[in-house]
Amino acid sequence: RGGESEAEEAASQYPAIAEAAEDLTTNFLTVDYKNMDALTAKVVEGSTGEFKKEYSDSLKELKDAAAQQESTAKGSVDAVGISEADADSATAFVSAGSTVKNTGTKGKTEQRSWRIKLSMVKEGDRWLVGKLEFVG
Repeated sequence: RGGESEAEEAASQYPAIAEAAEDLTTNFLTVDYKNMDALTAKVVEGSTGEFKKEYSDSLKELKDAAAQQESTAKGSVDAVGISEADADSATAFVSAGSTVKNTGTKGKTEQRSWRIKLSMVKEGDRWLVGKLEFVG
């Protein structure tokens, strides 16, 4: 460990945590009713624990709703902040946006803004999302 304190070691993980948080958020907010299997597989791959179970359990409803509403959405991340981290867990706050188009928007593209709290868990050498919450 080269004499690094736990805080220094955690800080060295920030780029990897932020990248994993950004990837998962982008994948989570991206919808294409014609390509849901590939998109949802990326979210499942980047998740673990409670979030992975909840998301996996809701896949049929998600895919049905996307098809029924002919939904497309492109997610993007504006900023990632890491509020706490240690060697194997972290909390990230993500400011994100998405452009959404579906039958409810009557064919128009709408901008949406999201603030999302991610509880991150390190498994092996990968950071995964264990919990995802929308925050105000």
